[in-house]
Amino acid sequence: KISGLESSTEYFYRCKGRDTIFNFTTGPAVGDYPVRFVAIADMGAFSDNAGASNSTISALMAIDRSKDGFPLLIHAGDIAYTSGNQEVWDSYFEEME
Repeated sequence: KISGLESSTEYFYRCKGRDTIFNFTTGPAVGDYPVRFVAIADMGAFSDNAGASNSTISALMAIDRSKDGFPLLIHAGDIAYTSGNQEVWDSYFEEME
């Protein structure tokens, strides 16, 4: 459990055993509006077809780089297209990072 975080504040962390430094920003204070977010689901894997995983990730990256961006991404699941291949999971989560 993490406690004592301030609203609308960027924090940095590193996972044990990894050199990469990650970051997150806490949500706005209660009552601050608007709250913006992106919700996705059923991403599939390794597809450049319109609306499929690679094109969706590319669109999200473009939005994130824009002046508006989005502070929260909710993934509703259904990403289990790995057929037991761990490399597919690794690749998918590297793209999401």
